[in-house]
Parts: sequence; structure tokens; C-alpha cells
Amino acid sequence: MKTTSLLFCALLASATIAARADELYAPEQFNAPSTLTRAQVKAETLRALKNGEISFGDVEAPPAGPTRPGRSRADVKQELRQALAAHEVQFGDATLPAVVATGPGRTRAEVRAEMLDAKVHPDPYLVELYRN
Repeated sequence: MKTTSLLFCALLASATIAARADELYAPEQFNAPSTLTRAQVKAETLRALKNGEISFGDVEAPPAGPTRPGRSRADVKQELRQALAAHEVQFGDATLPAVVATGPGRTRAEVRAEMLDAKVHPDPYLVELYRN
């Protein structure tokens, strides 16, 4: 019985979609003869691309501007090295300050001892937090 009901529902849904499909596009839209040649359509498309009148995707980005001529690969690499040395290069999406150690810190043995102590004497708040 379930199989018959599911099959009937699927058939009804597909029939509904098929009936509504002709409303999405007007037949005149596809049957109208073109008055332009293929070359004219190509030329118009290239002109629109050049002028930034055609958008791609969800965001309308302006057309790419001219690049700076005369810069060699070596110049760009040298500029990158200088920017890296001056900490002016950002990686990722966030602009975070560099992490700098402020003090003597702890030794590996101290951190390990703290970890072992936490296993023996767990914090009740964290135990309750992770239990839920």
C-alpha cells in the first residue's frame, strides 16, 4: 500500500510540474526568427563584455583595469620579500596581530605535569560542560 501511495504521489507531483512548465517560458520566445547574423551577435557580445555590461555570478564586479607594465617577476618577488620582512603581508580573512611571547613561559615538563594533573583532578565545571 505504501509503495502504491508513494508512486501515486510522485506521479501527481511530476504531472503538476509538467503542467506548469509551459508557463515559465513563452513559446514565442523560442519560435521568433532572428534578425541578426551570428557575426553581429558575437560582435555585440564582445562589445558588452568590453564595456562591463555583462555580469557573471551573484556579484557584479567591475571589469579588470589595466595592469602596471614593466614589472618583472624578480621585481615582484623582491617586493614580496620586503613586505614579508616588514610583516605587511596578510594571510587568510582575519587581520590579527602577530602572537608574541611575553615572558619566560613554561617548559615542556611543566606543561606535561599540568596536563597529567588535569587528568587526575578534572575541573568539575568542564566535566559537566562536556557531559551535556
